[in-house]
Amino acid sequence: MIDYTCPHCGRPDQVPDHLAGRVIDCSACLRPLTLPEAVGQPGPVTGWSMSPRRHASRTTHPLAGLGMLGIVLMLVAVFVFFDGSQRVGRMRLADAESRHEQLTEGRFESRASRDRSADKVDAVANQSAAWAAGLGVLGLVLIVAGFSYAKPQGRRRNIR
Repeated sequence: MIDYTCPHCGRPDQVPDHLAGRVIDCSACLRPLTLPEAVGQPGPVTGWSMSPRRHASRTTHPLAGLGMLGIVLMLVAVFVFFDGSQRVGRMRLADAESRHEQLTEGRFESRASRDRSADKVDAVANQSAAWAAGLGVLGLVLIVAGFSYAKPQGRRRNIR
């Protein structure tokens, strides 16, 4: 067995002799390191220099960011729902004010006219609720998909 200490995290570990001179990932911090060449000759364990590119074992799946997109869509769904309910409230208030004005002036609107305005309000309410529900479900699906792609790979060693 080859004893080594990780130059990045300082954790001591052992690997089988047949891995001498190879590049492996530390079992603790998963950073790459090169093992000494020979078992009998103690040599320093060298790590890789700082590089802007992440190591291959630490990369995430390209679809792992879907979780964040799902969270944003859920927030948009909440906004759409509350904006729609505010619009419906404003429409109902405007209808009530116009009815009040008509009654004070002695004019009466027909029942069909009142039904049309109520139908418009209901259509806006249903439309905003449908959009909010659709965006919420899509956001939830993206959150689940993003987290399923972002699962950690475990503590396995990559040997090159």
